[in-house]
Amino acid sequence: MSTDKETEDALHAFEQNLRRNLEKNGFPEKSVAFPIDSLFEAASAKGFSFNKIRERLEAQDVAVELEEKRVVFSAKPVEPQPTASAEDSQEMPGAGLFGDLGTMASEVLNKISPEQMKQMRDMVGNIDATQLAELKNRLASMSEEEKQSMLQQMKGFLGKN
Repeated sequence: MSTDKETEDALHAFEQNLRRNLEKNGFPEKSVAFPIDSLFEAASAKGFSFNKIRERLEAQDVAVELEEKRVVFSAKPVEPQPTASAEDSQEMPGAGLFGDLGTMASEVLNKISPEQMKQMRDMVGNIDATQLAELKNRLASMSEEEKQSMLQQMKGFLGKN
C-alpha cells in the first residue's frame, strides 16, 4: 500500500510530466487539448484519479475543461494588481499571486531598505504577462521543500546586503 508521501510524489511527478507536455505544445500562450481516455488511463495506471490532477492544476494557474473526447488546458487570466497600494506599503507587488510563498516572501522583503524595495518593485513591475505566467508555473510546480529552500536563500542573500 502506498504511503501519503509516495502518493504525493506520484501526483507531483504526473503533474510535472503533464506540464512539460503542455509547454511542448505551446501552453500557456495557447490552449492545448489531449485525449481524455489517455489522461484518465495514465493516471489510473499510477494509482490515482485524473480528477485529483485536474483539481491541483485548477487550484494553481490552469483552467481545465473536460469535453466528451478530450481535456482542454488553458492559462487562467492573470488579474492586474493595483500599483498604488504597492507604492504605499512595503509589500512586494504581485506577492498575493503566489499564496503562502508570496506571504513568506513579503515577510522577508519587509526587512530590506526602502531603496532595495524600490529596485525590486521596478524590476517586478516590468514583468510582462507571459513572464509572469511562466514564473507562476515554476512556483506552482515547486514542492514545499523547494519553496522553503528558496526563501532561505532569499533570507541569506538579503542578510548579506
